[in-house]
Amino acid sequence: MIVGYGSLIKPFFILAPISLIIWMILNKTALKEIISTISIVSIVTALTISPWLIRNISVFNEPKLSSNGGINFWIGNNADATGGFRFQSANNPIDSISNEMDRDRIGYQLGVKFIKEQPIKAITLLPKKLAYLFSSDSPYIISLINREPHSPSKIYATLYRETPILLHVLINIHYLFFMIMGIIGFHFLPKDKKRRFQLILIIIGYWIIVHLIYFGSHRFHYPLMPFFVLATTSFLLNRKNIFPVTDRRYIFSCAILIIIFLAILTAEVFTAITRSNL
Repeated sequence: MIVGYGSLIKPFFILAPISLIIWMILNKTALKEIISTISIVSIVTALTISPWLIRNISVFNEPKLSSNGGINFWIGNNADATGGFRFQSANNPIDSISNEMDRDRIGYQLGVKFIKEQPIKAITLLPKKLAYLFSSDSPYIISLINREPHSPSKIYATLYRETPILLHVLINIHYLFFMIMGIIGFHFLPKDKKRRFQLILIIIGYWIIVHLIYFGSHRFHYPLMPFFVLATTSFLLNRKNIFPVTDRRYIFSCAILIIIFLAILTAEVFTAITRSNL
């Protein structure tokens, strides 16, 4: 049911059982159990999404859960793409299409065309999409204190700079804490918890891959935060049994991921402060 409801919110969540299959294979689960488990998940998922799917077939004559996947794919894969939620407003090829299913289909076609014609540019967008996915929560506080219509001349960078530093800190302090402590927690799990957390790591990897295909945004990392909270809690409760750690691979990997995360936030602040246009 969770997979079904998740698919109604984010259609690509329908592929989440792939993470379960990978996890079961890694843990040497019997083939019979894998088949029975995935069958049950698939049946209940199908029953959960069937009313909405039937509705879309009736209205649009197409068995789709959503009609905005193509647009999102094109937003993340076009000549003017930044890796985040931004697309050209002038001469937008999608705006002239009135039928939403046609927009969805053409969005995918245009995105695939861009990738084929400019594969290097498409590859260079991947780290930018990752950076947007794990960017700060500052847009929330900026939107909160600028709910009244503002002058069109005030771009996001200007609003960012005008927001008090204390508010930036307060809106991000929990994010910084749980991300850094969560990264540490995932690396230094007690032996009896590694198997359970392995599935969480696979789901996180799946979530990241999806957004590398489409585009990144700070709001998309929020569904992952409960996992980082769990990893943080596990680390704090079991820290006495974890250290000292002698495996340098874990220490190196943990340090690299924390450095990358902090580099993303630093680059975001630097860009917002120094650029006149975002």
